[in-house]
Order: sequence, then C-alpha cells, then structure tokens
Amino acid sequence: MALSKVLIHIDELPKWPLALGNIENLLQAAPPPGGCHYQVEIVANGPAVQAYTAPGSQIARMQSLAVRGVVFIACQNALRSNGISTQALPGFVHTVPAGIAELVDRQEEGWAYVKP
Repeated sequence: MALSKVLIHIDELPKWPLALGNIENLLQAAPPPGGCHYQVEIVANGPAVQAYTAPGSQIARMQSLAVRGVVFIACQNALRSNGISTQALPGFVHTVPAGIAELVDRQEEGWAYVKP
C-alpha cells in the first residue's frame, strides 16, 4: 500500500471548515485497506492559529481527525503574535518554531501541498 503525504496549509481563520472538510473527504476517498493511505499534516499560521483556542470553533472536528492520525501544527510565531500560549492549546496540537519553515521542509521532503 502506497503512503501519500499531504500537507495542508491554513493561514485564514474562516478557511478552517473548508480545510477540515478537505481532510475528511481525502480520508473517506481511500480508507485503508483499499487504495492509498494518507499521512496528513495541517500547519496553521497567521490568524488561523486562533481556531485552536476559539470557543465554538472546529475543535471537535479537529480532535476527531487527530484520532485518525492527522497531525495538527501551530506556528509559535503566530501563537505569540495572536497572544496565545502553548499551554492553552488542545493536547493534540503540536508546535513548530516557524510555520513557514515547516511548510518548506515538508515540501522539500516531497509532501503534496494543499491550501484551501
């Protein structure tokens, strides 16, 4: 079974429902054991990091996807710019020093880049 690596980039707060829908559709399109298995990472930077702590946000959907193996990343620079501490993040959210560096590194590793 082939492993496809997919990198989702989100930097606009209103785009979260679309991004999460894209991931849900991707995972539904080829569920194991048939077809490809997808490794998915979503990198949030800019104002989009606010969704990780916003009341009424998409946290339940994110958590559901995290249980399915989707990795959620927050840019520490964006967290700092938006006044969000790492302690305020849900347990399934990982941080990187710079979201832009994570995006570049993953693309250099051959990850498919998607920006809803």
